[in-house]
Amino acid sequence: MTKYEVVDADCHILEPPDIWKNWLSSKYQDKAPTLVKDHEGGDAWLTAVGGDPDPIGLVATPGMPFDKFRWYGVTYDEARTGCYNGEARLADMDSTVSMRRSCSRRNAR
Repeated sequence: MTKYEVVDADCHILEPPDIWKNWLSSKYQDKAPTLVKDHEGGDAWLTAVGGDPDPIGLVATPGMPFDKFRWYGVTYDEARTGCYNGEARLADMDSTVSMRRSCSRRNAR
């Protein structure tokens, strides 16, 4: 029997909720995206560009059962920590030993 390895080539990352406060220069803080609630109570990013807030929903799906996927109403508390924390992401990857992930278009061989 042939052994197959699963490669997850659609791996998403989510900005940490405090990324702009921690990493954006103070002179640009007034233009930083802000975390707001979407119309279903989930977390969403509102940018200085304007328009509707961008919900985190479908970017926060890793580790979530398929029937729980949704665009709106997802909070950082509900998202797997590995979506936005590098150390937790490595632990997630270690827990799926036979799975490889690709988070970039350029992959080392």
